This record gives sequence, structure tokens and C-alpha cells, in this order.
Amino acid sequence: REAGRLKPLVGWAPQEDSFYSRLTVRENMLYFGSLYGIPAKVLAERAAELLSLLGLSEKRDARAHALSGGMKKRLNMGIALMHAPKILYLDEPTVGVDPIYRHGLWTVIERLRSQGVTMLLVEQFAAAALAVSNYGYVMENGRISVHGPAAQLRDDPAVKAAYLGGGH
Repeated sequence: REAGRLKPLVGWAPQEDSFYSRLTVRENMLYFGSLYGIPAKVLAERAAELLSLLGLSEKRDARAHALSGGMKKRLNMGIALMHAPKILYLDEPTVGVDPIYRHGLWTVIERLRSQGVTMLLVEQFAAAALAVSNYGYVMENGRISVHGPAAQLRDDPAVKAAYLGGGH
């Protein structure tokens, strides 16, 4: 019932590609941003800003299907951010991404958090997720096995041994 009021507040970057593969990076961002009724001039400025933030400026005219896995993840995030949402859902933003791009995505996530964007982050790399989180939940076999302030979880010897040391 509140979709019209809530839609502008929320961005979503799913695990799978959520863009048109035959459009360019910039065309995708402009198209998806236009769905929020943002004026063309503002869209162009916002796209340029996000392309720079996400390290996609040099690929703005590349067809989306030609991007590497890491760049596709960045494009997903850019699309989710075009309307400057207050809440961002990220589903496995670094799955299948090489370590260099993974580090870059974590840097962007930390920057967004520092700018006041609230994020719900689903991620397999618990240590990295807790490093940029205020609060964390660790799920095991579909159940929450531990939760609490991220700093507390990072410092807990049992959590470290069970979830943070073995690539979880």
C-alpha cells in the first residue's frame, strides 16, 4: 500500500545480473534511473558521479554483456544507486568476483555507509561483511546462529574460530 512512498527510498542490487546486456553501461544506468522520474540532466550527472565512484567511467560505452564479473557487480550497484536511495539491499555483492574487484566493492560499500546509506548486506565472506557493518547476523543451516554488534562479533574468539578464520 505504501509502494509509491517507499520505492524512492530503497535500492536493490541482486546477486544475478539485473540490467539489459545489449545496452551500454551508461544507457543501463540512465534507463533504470529514469524509472524514478528523475530529470535527464540530473540523471546524466548522477550517472557520471556513480561511474566514477564505481570505477566504470572507462567502460561507460561498453555493452554490459562484455563486462567482467566484477564490473557487472559494480553496474548492478550503480543501477541500484541511481535514485540515491536511503536504504540499499545488496545480495551477495562479491560472489564470483576476483580479489581486486572484491576489495574495490568493499571500499564502495564502506564509503556509502559513511555517507549514511543504510544497507542490508547478504554475504558469504563474513569477515569482510562484519568489517563494514554495525550489526551482524550469521546464519547456519537456515537459522541465525549468532548475532550482535559487528565489533563484538569480530572480537569474539568463538565467532572468529567458527566463522571468520575458515573462509566463511
